[in-house]
Amino acid sequence: MKRNLFIILLIISQFLFIAGTLDAWQRGVRVRAGGGELFETEPKNIVTATFEVTGASDEELEFVSDVKLPEGWKLIIPSFPFRLAPNGTEIRLVSFFVPQTALAGQYEIIYRVNSVKYPSISDFATIHVAVLPVTRLKVKVLEAPEYAVAGEEYQVSFMILNESNVETAVGIKIDSGENLPFIVDDERFQLAPGKLKTVKVAVKTDAKLEKILKHRLQLTACALEDEKIKAQAVSWVEIIPRISGSLEKFHRIPAAITFRQVSERKNEEDKSGFQAEVSGRGTLDEEGKKHVEFLFRGPDAREKSNLGERDKYFFGYWKEDRALYLGDRSYSLSPLTENNLYGRGIEGNMKIDSLNLGAWHMKTLWLDPEKEQTALHFDYLFRDRHRMGLNLLKKKVALKTLRS
Repeated sequence: MKRNLFIILLIISQFLFIAGTLDAWQRGVRVRAGGGELFETEPKNIVTATFEVTGASDEELEFVSDVKLPEGWKLIIPSFPFRLAPNGTEIRLVSFFVPQTALAGQYEIIYRVNSVKYPSISDFATIHVAVLPVTRLKVKVLEAPEYAVAGEEYQVSFMILNESNVETAVGIKIDSGENLPFIVDDERFQLAPGKLKTVKVAVKTDAKLEKILKHRLQLTACALEDEKIKAQAVSWVEIIPRISGSLEKFHRIPAAITFRQVSERKNEEDKSGFQAEVSGRGTLDEEGKKHVEFLFRGPDAREKSNLGERDKYFFGYWKEDRALYLGDRSYSLSPLTENNLYGRGIEGNMKIDSLNLGAWHMKTLWLDPEKEQTALHFDYLFRDRHRMGLNLLKKKVALKTLRS
């Protein structure tokens, strides 16, 4: 009985296949998948499929095509009308983008063609795309204090985002610098595809701290099914000791003093020179926002030896919204005006909300003829995306007068 039933079903399926083929020919066109009917891919990839379109009409016809994609999927190249000769065959390429939000599973893609002149002449073919499961996590520091007082507790918030296309079991690991104790509000949880979760970590600081400590707190999120799949983020919080602790009395700027002696023998003549240099770089405040840099080197020793250095006198001060530079350095405005010219001068810059202002004046040191330049520039940032500005440059060249 079962054998007879199987034979009957087989005959019916063959009949339906032949009937479908005949029906397609009767409609005047047939569409078939040119390559495979099943594609495997990961999200964020492009899939290209081919379709074979064969005409069954005695006249040349123009066809338009349409591709039915799952929601959120994007067609790479739009469909254009094409002509099909009598009983001719055309190979059509269809490329589409599988978005990152595509969940793991199998999806149906339908490619349909219709005659422009006779809308009833139409056929379609179906392929399937299997989106493979992908597990990917992302971690970011959401909120962390800049400072904390020794002996008090501070809290850091981390964002864990599931960039996978499958639900993922996530485990949390914390690495706390100086082995400071901490408490995590949630160490294991399930995260749906594309969803995020905020994890808060509370750190208890040491009340006996006597020196400023830059505390490092690292959160690592890993997939429990495969701990090789992980992501991490780090926060840095400066812990300030209480007044009763041992504090520095002075704010220091690292500096160095260098002495050089150079000598060279040219044309049976000995030349030597001495050079001194004072240089340094640091900040003027405990917060590290006011920067200063200086270098004073002289006298010029290049004429004494090829190993000697040019004299240089430079001082710079800058913070987030303003800067001042004095002395020897490279001065630049823009590639179309002055890109990089070394000389001695003064430069100032200032930022007021979305407006940037700057100006400089300089003279070259070793060029012949000597050049003198004055520059002014300003620009404005619109809607945090577009910037428009103006550069002005005045040049002056001191030409030598030739006498006979």
